[in-house]
Amino acid sequence: MAQKEDFEIIIIAGVAKNNVIGNKNQLPWHLKEDLQHFKELTFGNPVIMGRATYLSILEYLGKPLPGRTNIVLTKESDNKPGFIFVDSIPKALETAKKHGEKVYIIGGQSIYQQLMPLADKLEITHIHRGFEGDTFFPEIKADDWLEIKTQDCKGEQFEFSFSTYEKRPSAIKPNKKGMFITFEGIDGSGKSTQIRKLVEHIFNKSKYHNIILTRNPYKNVNIREILHQDQDPYSQAEKLADLYITDRINQTKEIITPNIEKGHFVISDRYKISTIVYQATQGLDMQSLVNKQSILPKPDMTFIVDISAEEAQRRMQNESIEVRGKEHKFEANLEFIKKLRENTHKVKEVLHDEKIFIIDGARSRDEITKEICEIFDKEMENLN
Repeated sequence: MAQKEDFEIIIIAGVAKNNVIGNKNQLPWHLKEDLQHFKELTFGNPVIMGRATYLSILEYLGKPLPGRTNIVLTKESDNKPGFIFVDSIPKALETAKKHGEKVYIIGGQSIYQQLMPLADKLEITHIHRGFEGDTFFPEIKADDWLEIKTQDCKGEQFEFSFSTYEKRPSAIKPNKKGMFITFEGIDGSGKSTQIRKLVEHIFNKSKYHNIILTRNPYKNVNIREILHQDQDPYSQAEKLADLYITDRINQTKEIITPNIEKGHFVISDRYKISTIVYQATQGLDMQSLVNKQSILPKPDMTFIVDISAEEAQRRMQNESIEVRGKEHKFEANLEFIKKLRENTHKVKEVLHDEKIFIIDGARSRDEITKEICEIFDKEMENLN
């Protein structure tokens, strides 16, 4: 299910005057008004919790929070009925999106710290006294959060306030560093479909993600004329390599580098690996083709969608000319495609310092998409 644009991440917590939120895995206070407030806000919505909070709920209730989808973010799964166990923040949020238009983050300390930068809103019960404790709520910085509503209350034992905060627009920051992703593969591999699927996945992960799509060849129309008019797959190798590399340098200056510096996601349909493997298959030296492109920025990750030469040719022959356009010089020669695939598998050794993922393209589209998105989520976590 695609994330709705108005999907909200809301942190909810009771916080003492000294920022304490818990002591020995228990609330340091009992405030019935706060418990009722918590239930009214979260009921009917998914909630995300860490392992300590999950264990305290089990100890207190002996079951999941009723009327809510209970998502536990932990590396250890207990398979308790009524709880959904996930091992990463992207998986937790993706699960929550399937069950509502908003998700409440309910603790504990580590979960609050990790999700505070992603949150859209805070629902805080401020307890107007300090308590002894061993877990604490992150600082609510005035530069990042605007208190839009508050209600002062008086309980039986102490005073408290219900406060709602919204993230200030100035606190919404793009990725510290943009991400550059490339897709490669034999024509007919299905990489274009997977590019669209990954774009949708990235877009749905956050309303603040900006994605720039580009492709090779970039602007040089002479390249396409050669590909469509010349029927010999082995001719004009040097000319094609030079045209592609020059065109790619311009693409880098005009599209790739500026948008990475702005914190955007840049996805390119083909990049330097295509020149390395295609022109190497035409007869040029593979290492020389690598060296000629050494000035280009390295992608953060490259996905090579891999299928057999026979399957690639079959798929291309089954596509109508209205969909595909005129067949170019490399597509009709099966032996050329076989050699091209061999060189594609060699490229991981030649570019050993780059993150290249070879994806089995013979499976269903959904299986391929799932693997690519899982790799992307893991690499994104590592980069951030």
